[in-house]
Amino acid sequence: MDHRLLTAPTDLAPGPVSAGRPGRRRARPVGRVAVAALAVLAAVGLAACDDTAATNAFYAHISELRAGSALSNLRVDPVLSSSACAWAEKLAAAGSLSHDPGLAGEVSSAHPGWRKLAENVGMGPSVDSVWGAFLASPPHHQALVDPTFDAMGVCTVHGGGRIFTVQRFAAL
Repeated sequence: MDHRLLTAPTDLAPGPVSAGRPGRRRARPVGRVAVAALAVLAAVGLAACDDTAATNAFYAHISELRAGSALSNLRVDPVLSSSACAWAEKLAAAGSLSHDPGLAGEVSSAHPGWRKLAENVGMGPSVDSVWGAFLASPPHHQALVDPTFDAMGVCTVHGGGRIFTVQRFAAL
């Protein structure tokens, strides 16, 4: 299977990024949480994303994982969401993964007091395959369940027969 993942260190310090391989761990479904999360997301609007169904699936997975870990749900931030979409489109056009070197500046312009940021980027044949790879990779998983984060933005687009997703997390 074709999976590639990158995660940026949560403090955005310079250094290596890690790559992960998919595993078989899956989040346990928490149906009501997922339905509530999707209802909120529909209200936020995801028009910039090429694949809203895939983006909503990632939002639901994140909400389910956090609920199952007794963590608070993350609010969807429009700045994180729109910047995730812009970066996902660039990744799909390039056909490869990389982190957005301008992420801290983009977030600072709207949220000058942010305390912590993380970015997961991944590509693969399906939401489930990329989600499984995120769960199997310790740095990606840590970004998903970091208790200090209170906001997120996710976007998924298609390119070259694969999906490209960008997940951004922040403590604002």
